[in-house]
Amino acid sequence: MNKNLHAVQEIDMLIIGGGASGILAALGAAYGSNFTGSIVIVEKESRPLRKVLASGNGRCNLANMSELEGRYHGTDPLFVKGALRRLSASDLIELLGRWGLKTRVDHAQRVYPRSMQSSSVSLILLRALARYGLSVRTETEVLSIEKADDCFLVSLSDGTSIQARAVIMAAGSPASPQLGGSSSGLSILQSLGHTILKPIPALVPLNLTKSDILKGAEGVRFLGNAYFESSIGGRSPTVEGEFLVTSYGLSGIASMELARHVSKAQERGHAVHGKQGEGVGKIVIDFLPEIGLKELESHLASSLCAVSVNRSRNHARHDSRRLRTETSPSSSDDKEDAVNLNVLLAGVVPEKLGRAIIAMNKLDRLHGPKRFARIAEALKKFELTVEGTRGFEFAQISTGGAVTAEFNAGTLMSEKVPGLFACGEILDIDGDTGGYNLLWAFSSGYQAGISAACYLADD
Repeated sequence: MNKNLHAVQEIDMLIIGGGASGILAALGAAYGSNFTGSIVIVEKESRPLRKVLASGNGRCNLANMSELEGRYHGTDPLFVKGALRRLSASDLIELLGRWGLKTRVDHAQRVYPRSMQSSSVSLILLRALARYGLSVRTETEVLSIEKADDCFLVSLSDGTSIQARAVIMAAGSPASPQLGGSSSGLSILQSLGHTILKPIPALVPLNLTKSDILKGAEGVRFLGNAYFESSIGGRSPTVEGEFLVTSYGLSGIASMELARHVSKAQERGHAVHGKQGEGVGKIVIDFLPEIGLKELESHLASSLCAVSVNRSRNHARHDSRRLRTETSPSSSDDKEDAVNLNVLLAGVVPEKLGRAIIAMNKLDRLHGPKRFARIAEALKKFELTVEGTRGFEFAQISTGGAVTAEFNAGTLMSEKVPGLFACGEILDIDGDTGGYNLLWAFSSGYQAGISAACYLADD
């Protein structure tokens, strides 16, 4: 048997996870604290920073310069304040600039690499590691950790073991398993006595109950407001932004913001019978949030009148004797009204979407002045029954994780196990889209690295 098979490597600091928070933890120790002790980073995947490379559709939305209030979620959203005071979005931009990465801020205050390529971020971070003599030990998974006196005994998948004085857990969540997401880090924290809130998908597209009518709008993007209402009546905050109609349901930034609420309803197993079938709740969409209901009703009435008059004049050239009434429409009147209605809705929403709204709400069967109230209501409160989310495979992040009450918000060290730190997605913190999750990963990693270095210096 190979004598090195069970060799024990004695080090000062072990960082578990080679993602954004793990890499920044190493740099927080080496650069932020001038720590000169031994640091080892282990990553179970074949390369580090895989989620960073995939983030922002390959453009890597690094952070957001907007106010942070209300942007983070979890049992204690205020837990993020300690790390974000240490490394804010502007601090991160400055830090990355020192290492050679130029950034830009767009109209929505989202921060991107100037190159608009996530590979630039990965290269700069790995080069910064190399400057301090650090690298990532890939294809190495942590199997178990035991606390023994003043150190941690760590068993690795390659048959070796590490004895570390401090451990930083930066192993992420089960989201995006194809990019390395897993629950292994959470299992290890649980084995060390920490409480874990079951992770569920967040920032993930939504599955709607099947609708042949809605299929006609597949591929359509639209702007609007929406909220999710579960089968037992719980209502989410309203989100606004872009939605995308897909073959399975809804995607787009705004719909993904609702996913954490859908996931919770799905986890509880609630069901509701909606207009399109069974689901865990419904999404209620306002296609025109900038216009009030009565104002929209008046706009629709005057607009349809203008369309109808125009078409009537053209029609009169062919048959001036034709009597047209709204109370007793002929089949040709029905067809003309349907055309007018399609044109009317095309003035406020994409044409294909307008046709779906008409069909799903049977608006083409309405006549008389009261129909404008119904049409306006359909545009302001368009309901879609939700089956659930698309699951971890399509999720950018998860909600849940290690309970933050068991960690010091200022240092990110465990209140239960001295010398054990946690950062990033493994904790019960998740953010909105727009760079907030990567900012948390970077900031909490940097804080954990500095704190671990200080802990070792005082030990």
